Amino acid sequence: MSKWRPSEKNCIYVVPDIQGALGLFEKICARILPLRKSDGGKDMLILLGDFIDRHVDSHKTLDFLIDLKKKYPDQVVMIKGNHEQIFLNVMNLEPGKNLTLQSRKHYHDMWLANGGIETLMGYMDRAGIKDVSPLTFPQFRIVDIVPKEHIEFLTTQLVDYYKLDKYVFVHGGYNPTYPVEEHEPSHLYWDRDLIRYVQKAVNNNKPEDIFWNETIVTGHNGSMPYLHDKFMMLDAGSPRQLLLLELNSMEAFMAYPNKKRLVKYNLQKHTPRQSRPVFRRVDS
Repeated sequence: MSKWRPSEKNCIYVVPDIQGALGLFEKICARILPLRKSDGGKDMLILLGDFIDRHVDSHKTLDFLIDLKKKYPDQVVMIKGNHEQIFLNVMNLEPGKNLTLQSRKHYHDMWLANGGIETLMGYMDRAGIKDVSPLTFPQFRIVDIVPKEHIEFLTTQLVDYYKLDKYVFVHGGYNPTYPVEEHEPSHLYWDRDLIRYVQKAVNNNKPEDIFWNETIVTGHNGSMPYLHDKFMMLDAGSPRQLLLLELNSMEAFMAYPNKKRLVKYNLQKHTPRQSRPVFRRVDS
């Protein structure tokens, strides 16, 4: 299979929310790996978070990402998403936090309602647990069936944001009136105000309202991409489909479950819109 190298020296590949769709991500990697690093150039692969949930292959996806990071430690950047945060909260393992039992129960219910049930099914199958429903599997036992390597990866190898050239990469968004590094991490994982602000400015024909200098690149906020010179939202609704964008060329491909090969994708052919419901919060 030929490799996709739209930029001569440096490709900046970006993949949004994988959501456990390992098969789709493997199709993407087959076209772009190995990442080049020679002659003064270096390819980068930036993953925008939400690696898990909504697919039973979530645990296998983490296996794949761990190996990928080991192979390309300085060329693959993995950004933490809200699904990673909530999974860690379910196990009371988010760095710097110690949750009450009530809070953990709240996060557990929210997790199961938003794709965590598929993740748990995968881990239960991995552990050989067949006689218990994921809905009744004890929350306190979840940490026992998650490999320690996965926990170490989720707590030490993910970053809250990443800056490269004119770009700032973050899972959800942030308030660009002050620096990204001054935000609370949870804000970066969950924010939806930024895309709404950009959409309002575009709809009202007020380009002056989009005042920042960098281009902010996110996932999290929809099921079809939304592009602007100063803002890109790339979530394409995985596991239904998974987007691959190369930033220098602004060319893209889409991976589909029923297609063996990637399909060329025109980012400009659709009017961007937010069509997927927001993350459903569950009252405790």
